[in-house]
Amino acid sequence: MVAKVDYIKLVTLQQREQELTRQRLEISSILQTTLDLSHLFYLFSEQIRSIVPHDGYYYEHPLLNETVEYGMKAKNTCYTDLHLNSVKYGTLVFYRNKAFSTLEKNTINSLVDCLVYPLKNITLYQQALLAAHTDPLTQLANRRALSEDLRRECILSYRKKTPLSLILIDLDHFKDVNDQYGHTEGDRLLVAVANCLRQSVRACDVVYRYGGEEFLIVLNQTPISGANLIAERIRIRLGNLTDKSLQSRPVTASLGIASLAKNEDAQSLLQRADKAMYTAKMMGRNRIENG
Repeated sequence: MVAKVDYIKLVTLQQREQELTRQRLEISSILQTTLDLSHLFYLFSEQIRSIVPHDGYYYEHPLLNETVEYGMKAKNTCYTDLHLNSVKYGTLVFYRNKAFSTLEKNTINSLVDCLVYPLKNITLYQQALLAAHTDPLTQLANRRALSEDLRRECILSYRKKTPLSLILIDLDHFKDVNDQYGHTEGDRLLVAVANCLRQSVRACDVVYRYGGEEFLIVLNQTPISGANLIAERIRIRLGNLTDKSLQSRPVTASLGIASLAKNEDAQSLLQRADKAMYTAKMMGRNRIENG
């Protein structure tokens, strides 16, 4: 015969498990409504706040290199690992001033199971989105990404009243490299150029493969004078590139620059940079022109 006090404990544990199961189902249903990483953790935090009170949380996604932080950090923490089968989705940290009890930690570890499938869906979605906006050869952002990003940058430039400039770069005589040495060597050169461009700009600037042997750089908070300095740096560094396919022939490029004018849209800005680049070609190549 089970003692009365043990029976009460058993019933209490059963009720708690039943309640946790109900809460997991409810939370899982809510979390499936978003594909945004920050919103996912905000929803989860709001759902469990009445169960396990907390002042803030921090999460870093190891596959997407994104972090989510909300609320205030405090001296007491509760760490819980997120994983599905062999895939690790990082560690979620909750903060508060009062220490977390063992029961609260166990409750959090039980409820975070609701996060892993939504996290998997968000990861797959973001990776697919990234692939659609990335050039597979150079790993630069592609033209599709540019069309979306440039509109946003123009809006921000007007709103913040800050300058915005573009540099359009076309490699000179690139067809000769493909014709003489093959497309494999041509691809190697494109990758080397992409790396050179990355290293020649600030972390806040974005380099795109615009198409073929053309590259484009979006320089926010940069007037045309600053864009010219960067363009000249790029022109010199490209000339110093060494590659066995070049047979000691230097890499040269024609560069066109344009800065956003008042009431100008993204398409017009691009067209002016493009026109400036073709002017550089017609003027003898290996030079910079402003549009």
